[in-house]
Amino acid sequence: MAINLFRKMSLHVKLRANRGIEKKNLERAEKTLNHMIDPTNHPSPGSETASFITIDDEEILELTQPSVQAALKEDFPVYITRKLAEMAKSGKRRNDEADTASDSTSAAESRLAKRQCMDGDAYTQKVPGRPIEFIFPQIMYDTELRQPLPIEFFTPKNLVYITTKTASLPVRKANPLEGETKGASIIDIDNLSKKLGITPMSLSYGQWGEAMRQMYKFQASRDKVQDGSWTAMWDEHFTFFSSQTDAEEYYDEWKALEARIRADWHTHHKKYSAEYYQARYEELKNFTELKKSLTLGRPAQAAPGERERGKSKQYQPFPRAGAGSTATVSCVLCAEKSHILSNHSSEHNKFPNGKPVWAKYEASKLRSPEGRELCIRWNLFGSNSSRPCAHGDDRLHICSYCGGKHFALSGLCRAILA
Repeated sequence: MAINLFRKMSLHVKLRANRGIEKKNLERAEKTLNHMIDPTNHPSPGSETASFITIDDEEILELTQPSVQAALKEDFPVYITRKLAEMAKSGKRRNDEADTASDSTSAAESRLAKRQCMDGDAYTQKVPGRPIEFIFPQIMYDTELRQPLPIEFFTPKNLVYITTKTASLPVRKANPLEGETKGASIIDIDNLSKKLGITPMSLSYGQWGEAMRQMYKFQASRDKVQDGSWTAMWDEHFTFFSSQTDAEEYYDEWKALEARIRADWHTHHKKYSAEYYQARYEELKNFTELKKSLTLGRPAQAAPGERERGKSKQYQPFPRAGAGSTATVSCVLCAEKSHILSNHSSEHNKFPNGKPVWAKYEASKLRSPEGRELCIRWNLFGSNSSRPCAHGDDRLHICSYCGGKHFALSGLCRAILA
């Protein structure tokens, strides 16, 4: 019944309704972006976007008539305006190829058309306090298809340069993609990076937040379905990193991971689960804390009852290293220094002395032989960590090397592992 109602709508009513839907969808998208950037002041994301009322091909052709456009233009949604502009541009190109200015009159008309090509209605009103809304040039889309654009390009300052200097950007010729007959001119990323004075991982946390907002909008505009699965991937990705309560504190550690995941999407079409994101983020934090403790020279936990002349005996992290290792910390599963726990593979199933390992590492979790989860942070730092564990009783505080009541890197397993 509802479908029949939509079919009976006049073209004018459909256009007006779609313009209203488009406006509300933009408000929802902006609410979601504000939530991503500042979840404290914007606790709720925008609701799901609404679908447009279908305008069929016959009605689109009707809209190409100048008289119809003049009557209905005020109610055009933006996507209809863009579609008509693309159709007009395509038609003009075909006409230019067929008619090569056969006489002076047609040449004059062509010059006049090129001069009188500006439309003020296509411009939007500047709202004080609201970020600049960029219209990304086609060369950015052509480049992204072949080589991922770095997030550093998406800061407002760099986007102003790219959008205003589009015609003079450094470019290079790219090979044709599958199904294409000729290549395309794309941005020379290395050359443009030098002009902009940027290097990989050079953004501050605040700059990353600004660039993330614009990169999300750019990627959302590439989705073959409005607000489809591609847009959702980018939303989930950026929301994970920006919503962490300690995101700014650990930014220097996780920014390389964030960039690597984006690169994997482009090269391997590989996306990661929320469990993977969380496990890698926690490992980065744990390793950062361990490096801090070693740098500061903080002593590890003393063995119970180990007192010599009123001074507690101090233990250092287990020192045994694998051949050719440059690591500074031992793996809390196999005691090798050739890798840390996050890089542990099934090949390392024995201690350096040849004895089989006691614990096991499955799905980014450290477990006892019985399957109980062990606390990784405690096995790295013991109870002296400046960031106490907050997991409750669901993880065990026992040594991952032997099951004892000391932590793995306390040094108390020397006799067992020697």
